[in-house]
Amino acid sequence: MAIPQNHEARERQVRIALILSTDLSKHMQDLGDLRLRLGNGDFDPSEVAADQQLALTWYFRASDIGHSAKPWDIHRRWSERLVEEFHAQGDVERGLGLPLSPLCDRNNFDLSKSQTGFLQFICLPMYEELVRLDELLENRLQLRQRKKPATSVSLHVSRHGLKVLPLDDIVPSEQELKVESRLSRSFTGGAGVQEICILNLPSLPPTWSPASKCRMAGRLS
Repeated sequence: MAIPQNHEARERQVRIALILSTDLSKHMQDLGDLRLRLGNGDFDPSEVAADQQLALTWYFRASDIGHSAKPWDIHRRWSERLVEEFHAQGDVERGLGLPLSPLCDRNNFDLSKSQTGFLQFICLPMYEELVRLDELLENRLQLRQRKKPATSVSLHVSRHGLKVLPLDDIVPSEQELKVESRLSRSFTGGAGVQEICILNLPSLPPTWSPASKCRMAGRLS
């Protein structure tokens, strides 16, 4: 069945909002808002448009900085690539006589200190809240599975309008959530964030050392 044109318009709005949500300038305020919403007890992205957008926003943001929860070798390589991108921007800004943007001055940058703070104060608290978010979503899905089979998109739209997309459209099924990893295990729901992201992330800040700074200085000079 073809998706109605007005349904496509709603999806386009969602995609634009997700891209804009990767701006970390208000990350701490946004994280506080997420904590409050998840703690209210009535969080339901299957029925509440604002909750749906909130869930999508945080999963998208976590994906955008997902290297922070990867094993060390992957995390280090992506960190170095990102830093080089920032420094290249700073070089252009310096050449144009413009003020340098944050993190863009290669002559005054400590990679070890920067990454340690980023992981401890930005990434880890975010993934801890995503564990709660995953658990709430999984509980909602389990409740829906106990009820009658899901209705079609057209019937959903006729009942709920276009403010809320069908939950099946945004939350993968259990089969889709199964991930083949190098550890040969699968996960669904909160277990994925808890057992993989939260497991990897705390080990990364201590691994950054002055040697990392020296290696980067040699690579980027």
